[in-house]
Amino acid sequence: MVLPLCMLISCTSQNNNNAIRPNLSLENTRWVLRSLYDQKIFTPESGKEAYIIFTKQTNRAAGNAGCNTFFSSYKIIKNNIKLGPVARTRMFCEQQMDTENNFIKALEAAEKFRIEGDRLYLSDSTEAVVGFEAVYMN
Repeated sequence: MVLPLCMLISCTSQNNNNAIRPNLSLENTRWVLRSLYDQKIFTPESGKEAYIIFTKQTNRAAGNAGCNTFFSSYKIIKNNIKLGPVARTRMFCEQQMDTENNFIKALEAAEKFRIEGDRLYLSDSTEAVVGFEAVYMN
């Protein structure tokens, strides 16, 4: 009997960076900004992708807010999170500054987090204000 080739080898693409992976962790994952205060976030052609990485070993969060790089300490207790203060570089990027300023404010206001599949949501005391998508690097 001849088995189809797919039964003998994996039929998945070698570049499955967007596949949902089990046991996704808040820490040591690159989280790309996808929504802010219920608005979808798109990276402008000339802009940088906004993201955050929480590094477990140092309890530091760092990333890019769309124009400037930023960093902060953070503390986690169960599903509660506290970031801040958030420091950042001081470049000016005309088209990204409103989104960047709101992103930093939202990070500093975050009180809770939840992970659903490959999505991370940070919430203030009343609602989810920031949404991220996990991006996997080879």
